[in-house]
Amino acid sequence: MFRVLDLAGVSLTPNPFRSSDVKKGEGLVKAAGKEVRDAYPTTTYKNCLINAPAASIAGPIVAALVPKRSRDKTMLLGKDYAGELHSFVAPSSLPKKLGGELDNGNQWKK
Repeated sequence: MFRVLDLAGVSLTPNPFRSSDVKKGEGLVKAAGKEVRDAYPTTTYKNCLINAPAASIAGPIVAALVPKRSRDKTMLLGKDYAGELHSFVAPSSLPKKLGGELDNGNQWKK
């Protein structure tokens, strides 16, 4: 499994006045992390976190806290993620919002 998680709008610092969208994003990050830990501990090929805030700063912190096996499966990328992401997933398999060719999936939004 190759998972892409877009962290656009997620902040590294807590903000008591953050928007409901930001809170929703934080919840999604936590839920995805739990899902990965609980259900796919040995079957996940890569977890690609894109638009990571302060990726160059967060990377070493994550590396120090995460076991090597998990660290090797995780890519923490900033805003210029397309080249690295496309080395793993062809643009023909990605939505336009991730630099791909597919519809963005708006038909699934309510």
